[in-house]
Amino acid sequence: MRLALALTLLFATPALAQETCLTGAAAREGVLVSVRHQMLNKTWQNFYVLRYARPVCLVDDEGGRHENQIEVGLFPRDEKQLARLVGKKVRIVAEEPIVGETQSHIRDLTFMDATARAVR
Repeated sequence: MRLALALTLLFATPALAQETCLTGAAAREGVLVSVRHQMLNKTWQNFYVLRYARPVCLVDDEGGRHENQIEVGLFPRDEKQLARLVGKKVRIVAEEPIVGETQSHIRDLTFMDATARAVR
């Protein structure tokens, strides 16, 4: 009996430890932050990121899991609209995040064509 319980716990632990990934609206709420990032050509650019209250697991547009994400990059549809919401809790409207593959993707994942609205 003890052996069966020990084996059950041993094999169940990885499944229990695997975090549920956020999708939909839950993946799109956080604080909007503006950050400066130095590009490869030594110039500085301002970027927007969505900062989560705690590390989260997210699913990208191809179904890949990305655990322990604290921030996700944003490419805004309207930069002025996002600029007015910096420092506020927001909900982002965008497609599923994509994996960052260029120097303009300053975080592991990026929401493209993003818009935002303040939430309480």
